[in-house]
Amino acid sequence: MNVRVMNKPYVVTIDDYMPVKRSTDRLAMARGSSDNDFWVPLAEKAFAKLYGTYASMNGGNSEETWRMINGAPS
Repeated sequence: MNVRVMNKPYVVTIDDYMPVKRSTDRLAMARGSSDNDFWVPLAEKAFAKLYGTYASMNGGNSEETWRMINGAPS
């Protein structure tokens, strides 16, 4: 995923392992609006890697995410 950090392009590479809840075998973090939307958890994983861990994102901010992905003000 390409994002902009401090107004400079930054490439984040992630693997295909996603955190799941053992009790339900469903994704533990963000989910798309349908079963076919998988870009949301992939983007979240990229940002978790960028920030260090899922916990360090502290809930996140969608406006900040979109600004970092496309470089445009939000």
